[in-house]
Amino acid sequence: MINIVGQGSILWVSDFTLMCEFYENTLGLLPALGDRVDGWMPFQVGSGTFALHAIPAAYQDNAELEGSSIRWDSPTKHVFYVSDLTAAMTHLNERGVTRAPGDQLGEGYADFVDPEGNVFQIAAI
Repeated sequence: MINIVGQGSILWVSDFTLMCEFYENTLGLLPALGDRVDGWMPFQVGSGTFALHAIPAAYQDNAELEGSSIRWDSPTKHVFYVSDLTAAMTHLNERGVTRAPGDQLGEGYADFVDPEGNVFQIAAI
């Protein structure tokens, strides 16, 4: 048996600066302690981590990350848990964060879109 002691995720991004700005200043994630290097930004999320990793220039042409398209076809959706869903939604709405098209506010969660079209969810704890 594997003794898993934590969880983290990495999101590959095309516009590293824009995405760091969004997740830190708009969504309010706190940078994690540790090594931050060009193209790598970890955030502390509860007891886990969420990191942004710049797509290397050599792979940018194949990345197909278009900020204008919603990436519903992604096999992953990041979920950020909040203690006050109403306050979190108000915060995001005031900052112009787009709700995911066709999203219907579920009981305790809502889907939004980041600047590169990745769908993420805000959910009540």
